[in-house]
Amino acid sequence: YGAKHDELPMISLGINIKGGMLLDDPNQIGVANLVTDIMMEGTANKTPADLEEAIEALGSSINMFTGKQAINIEVSTLKRNLEPTLDLVEEILFEPRWDTNEFERIKRETIEDIKRRAAVPSSIASNVFNKLNYGHHILGNSTLGTVASIESIVIEDVKSFVNSNFAPHLSTISIVGDISRSDAIKAFKGIVSRWEEKEVTFSEYELPAPNKEGKAYFVDVPGAKQSEIRIGYLSLPRTDPDFYANTIMNMKLGGNFSGDVNLSLI
Repeated sequence: YGAKHDELPMISLGINIKGGMLLDDPNQIGVANLVTDIMMEGTANKTPADLEEAIEALGSSINMFTGKQAINIEVSTLKRNLEPTLDLVEEILFEPRWDTNEFERIKRETIEDIKRRAAVPSSIASNVFNKLNYGHHILGNSTLGTVASIESIVIEDVKSFVNSNFAPHLSTISIVGDISRSDAIKAFKGIVSRWEEKEVTFSEYELPAPNKEGKAYFVDVPGAKQSEIRIGYLSLPRTDPDFYANTIMNMKLGGNFSGDVNLSLI
């Protein structure tokens, strides 16, 4: 998907790979998140420092992150540097470094992040809210996983995730900037030609029935300097024809700072 925007010689693009935490083993949540962390730590031909320097030398940015239902690569670059920037993206995707020392460091940092968030009111509220809404469904988890799940993950688990679940038919490319359709297609030929098709299996998870009763839940955090409020319940699937109308309604109700709920509070 693309849109031409030629006021500046800039290009922004994204690669969305369906899956993310949805493809994690329910007993080992956090593999997908570690995938995006380790894949940005160098390639087969570049150390982490070399990769960072190569990106900076082009004046580009390349970020990779894991969501609950997808893995995303976000790229921003000058028009003249699109092809060398995409060469780096191709290297990251298909020639990971898989450095065991970097992997162990990332695991330690992730565990510390999980422990830190356990004392942050906003994180506590979001985690409880998700558990109340999703129950035992995999979407009730944090993409970070737990301390126990991260400790159980080895680098072979991460390699297996990439080899089994990174498939072109699950991927969408979006590009916006000073570029024509034909040039965009040409620029991505390298990535497209190297991306081998594979069959990816998504586990079936039954969503719990939406809560039909209004309930209030409290989590006591002694000494907390702020309060966090979450309001909501399971609603329409994205495929429902009323999904976008409901999204607009939610924005008016409380989906941004000027929503009715927030204006009532202040």
